[in-house]
Amino acid sequence: KGEPKYCGPAGYAQGLYGADGLRRGYPVVLCEGEFDALAVAQEAGDLVAAVATGSTCGGRRDQWVRLLCTAPVVLVAFDADDPGEQAADWWLAALPTAKRAVPEGDPAAMLEAGADVRVWVEGGLA
Repeated sequence: KGEPKYCGPAGYAQGLYGADGLRRGYPVVLCEGEFDALAVAQEAGDLVAAVATGSTCGGRRDQWVRLLCTAPVVLVAFDADDPGEQAADWWLAALPTAKRAVPEGDPAAMLEAGADVRVWVEGGLA
């Protein structure tokens, strides 16, 4: 407690993994981890852009928030644990088109377990 989990050089800030795949007017799934975003992209990349913050507190920069605000819907797919719920609450407050989409564990774990990630995304968009 009190020590940062991740740190980098001076001026470092976590980016938004997959931000180059965001397109105006296209739905987004916002994940915690990069593998989660890759799982969503693999299974439903034709339906949504998948991005990741890299941690529960990552990606909270004005440039990423502004970019995500252009999406018609942002499915916030953070884990259902306490840190994930707190981070999801932050994004739900920051993004006017955000909806909570609670994964079964996380999208990568869902894919590994054989769950249909595409159906889960479609349900979130419905």
